[in-house]
Amino acid sequence: MKTFRFLTKLDIQPMLDLAYKFVYERGLADTDFDRVAYNFTVKNWFATSAVRPYGTFINDELVGFAMLVSDRVFYNNKKRISVDLIYILPQYRNHLYYQELLDNIFDLCSQQGVEVVRTSAINYVLPYNQTQDIMIQNGFKQTDTIWETNAS
Repeated sequence: MKTFRFLTKLDIQPMLDLAYKFVYERGLADTDFDRVAYNFTVKNWFATSAVRPYGTFINDELVGFAMLVSDRVFYNNKKRISVDLIYILPQYRNHLYYQELLDNIFDLCSQQGVEVVRTSAINYVLPYNQTQDIMIQNGFKQTDTIWETNAS
């Protein structure tokens, strides 16, 4: 049985295990990767009220997570949630999972008076057309293309 819920401090070790898989699978753990610092960062997610890990459980085992970041839109003060850092173990990963995750998040937002939900297509590890279908089917609109560079 699949369930979704906010993670608690009791979920820190399973969350750390999945968070490591997240960085390794995405190629983010290069030779400069500091596992101790990353461990500290992940643990801080449990202590910050604006950043809340939201877990996916199958038969009470944590198999995925998404970070829900709360803030307010600065120009109109609407409550907003950003769905970021989504990870699900590969054997459970498909477009139906992502849809179910979003359905649960939309229900949470409705209960909490959140008016805006943001996410980035890069968070969805699916073929391009499936990711685009999920975005469109859920009413997401592309508001910008983010460009970044190294500051140094």
